[in-house]
Amino acid sequence: MMDEYEALIQKAINCINENKFIAAEDYLKAAIIQNVSAPQTHNLFGILAEYKGDKLLAGKHYRAAYALDPTFKSAIRNLERITHFSSSLWDSKFDLGNEKFEEDNKYFIEYDEHKIGHLKRKTY
Repeated sequence: MMDEYEALIQKAINCINENKFIAAEDYLKAAIIQNVSAPQTHNLFGILAEYKGDKLLAGKHYRAAYALDPTFKSAIRNLERITHFSSSLWDSKFDLGNEKFEEDNKYFIEYDEHKIGHLKRKTY
């Protein structure tokens, strides 16, 4: 069964998909009260900021999501998309965190001395 936080996140995603941004923001505010340390909320706040045209704020939210969970790929993909010079990434869709992406093998997890995993991009 879906807990209250997950239900709020799903409602926010549905609202974003329907361009109901004020309602989505309200659901996200309620979700962050339920779980202040979950990266999904900041990732979705970043998407809302992008829709409003505030890429700087969007990047801050994506980085906050990454800081909360360095293995949360949706935030990494969104942050990479808005900071990359390639137009193909700029034209790619938002990663709402609700879809399964095929493993692209561009990333790996590296553990630090505190046994905290950090998602790193492979260099070729």
